[in-house]
Amino acid sequence: MKLNFQVEEWEANKKLAFKMTSGNLVKAYQQTWTIDSIPSGSRFTFSERFEIPYGFIGKLIESLGRRGSEATLGEILSRLKSLAES
Repeated sequence: MKLNFQVEEWEANKKLAFKMTSGNLVKAYQQTWTIDSIPSGSRFTFSERFEIPYGFIGKLIESLGRRGSEATLGEILSRLKSLAES
């Protein structure tokens, strides 16, 4: 899979948002990462939206892809938490 992105928003140490400008196998893709200060430390928020072409088959692939993405994000957050606490 090859995707090209454009940064839509950038706020140092606070927010990064980007969206796909071109690519194969994916119709649309966007991600946003934010870090907010809260009384107990920081809150990290991640959002992702993607769309696969191919009608019903694409919807099935989206569902499977979302599960894989959530698992990967869980691993990333666990590692990030370990780094922040060390």
